[in-house]
Amino acid sequence: MHYSGMAAMRLDGLIRYDAKLFLLSILVAVALATLALWIKFHLQSRQDRWYTGSSLASAAAMGLAVSGMHYTAMAAAYFIRDGGSRVADSGISPTLLASIVLASTGLIIVLIFAEAKISGNLYTLTSTNHGTGIFGSVSAMAETRRRFAGPIHHNQGSS
Repeated sequence: MHYSGMAAMRLDGLIRYDAKLFLLSILVAVALATLALWIKFHLQSRQDRWYTGSSLASAAAMGLAVSGMHYTAMAAAYFIRDGGSRVADSGISPTLLASIVLASTGLIIVLIFAEAKISGNLYTLTSTNHGTGIFGSVSAMAETRRRFAGPIHHNQGSS
């Protein structure tokens, strides 16, 4: 995604990449994403003290995969200016674009919570009866998974 986004940029010049750092960025992304998936599925399958922290640890590893790949890829990039051509103006100011993105994201969040409230699932999302904090405890999340699994999972007794 990083490289396709970089290729889509319109700029007054060219982007070139250092081959060694390019390959290192791919290696960083694949290795850390694999680690994140291993943490999520291997540790979550265990029913001991590692179960509750597996999602947090896997999310952290995936975050490191994304950011590590991005920063390594940006270190690999070098830009060559081509002074002869000019990039056409997009016609939208950066402030307006940021405002549109912010408003759209906020609207999506509000619509998700409104749908959850209307369908009666908001209680499950924000329940504090099972523990402390905005999302409750692991038992509340397990109960939510069990309730919404339906016919998808064959073994509903374990969640």
